[in-house]
Amino acid sequence: MRACLKNPRSTAAAPELWPAALRKSEKSRHVARYTPRFLTFRALRDRNRATASRRPGIFRHALRGSNGVALITVILAVALITTITAAMIARQHIDIRRTTNIIHANKAYEYARGIEIWATRLLARDMLQEEEKVDHLGEDWASALPLTDVAGGTITGQILDLQGRFNLNNLVQTAVRDATAQDAIAQDAIAQGNDEQTRPSRESARFQRLLERCDLAPGLVAPVIDWLDEDTKRSYPDGAEDYAYLGLDVPYRAANAAMASPSELSLVLGFDYDAYVCLEPFISTLPTHTAINVNTAPADVLMALMNGITATQAEQLASRREVEPYVSVDDFLAQMDIVGIPIPETDADAFGDNTLSVNSNHYLIVADTQIGNVRVRLFSQVERLDNGNVRVLSRGRENL
Repeated sequence: MRACLKNPRSTAAAPELWPAALRKSEKSRHVARYTPRFLTFRALRDRNRATASRRPGIFRHALRGSNGVALITVILAVALITTITAAMIARQHIDIRRTTNIIHANKAYEYARGIEIWATRLLARDMLQEEEKVDHLGEDWASALPLTDVAGGTITGQILDLQGRFNLNNLVQTAVRDATAQDAIAQDAIAQGNDEQTRPSRESARFQRLLERCDLAPGLVAPVIDWLDEDTKRSYPDGAEDYAYLGLDVPYRAANAAMASPSELSLVLGFDYDAYVCLEPFISTLPTHTAINVNTAPADVLMALMNGITATQAEQLASRREVEPYVSVDDFLAQMDIVGIPIPETDADAFGDNTLSVNSNHYLIVADTQIGNVRVRLFSQVERLDNGNVRVLSRGRENL
């Protein structure tokens, strides 16, 4: 019966020939086939079949695009991480180098302080062991410390006699001296009641001779005196006070006080760095009036002592002390007479004990240390007291 019903050509396939129960079942199936709910389900089913048939191609296309984006993302991430890592490594190297330099600089400075202590003890021992107070370049303190190897570097040092140089602060002294030891300008100042500042002409003349050695105008001694004296009055015709410095591109005032360092000379009107470099080996700035030690003064300073001393005569005076140091100022004056330098009677006071000497109390200790790649130079200005104690007046540090 079912075979006949499935065969459309069979006469039994006609619905009117079907049994009542079978006709009712077929009718229900036919109605359900064309209801909206069945149509919706069928449409979704057909669409899913169509999509499934095209799905492999879509996946391949999507996968191909995803692979490109992922590759670019990975490359950018790797580049970013590499850049950050390189920057961190470079910064770490800089920090390590900076820390190393700081440690080496501190270590070099401590070695320099050690050289300073060694030098002060050497000067104290020299004072206590000598019966005659004579300081000359043949003594132990005058020999430079040879280059010595230490852990991580080298050290060296030397002691320089600052009283073998011309003291710039001698140009102006805050005291009134005997009128017989002053020039006409100082006498006029005393006569007018200006007792605070006296200007010894012989000191000015000596400094003028040093200026001539460096091809500088002798008139530049006037602005130096105005820089040192306490008043604000200009020395005519070449002096300079505050108004001369306030008009500069970088204005400042005159110190109107004693110089603390020879480099201060480069601030005075008419002097530049080249002039300072030329004068630096022959000048000092000591806190008190000092006499020039003829046993340690270079030939150029000896030439400046008096007008008319030639370079040859100054060299002869300097070479004599290499054989035997001068034991007194009179010994030095006798040697001047031997080399043909007569001393006029008017200049006899210029070579007294207050202007010349054979001993010193002020020294400069130069300590040079190098640890690793760091080089430190320490300048210590010291004063040796009569009891042998040595005190530090100032320190200066230079990193090379």
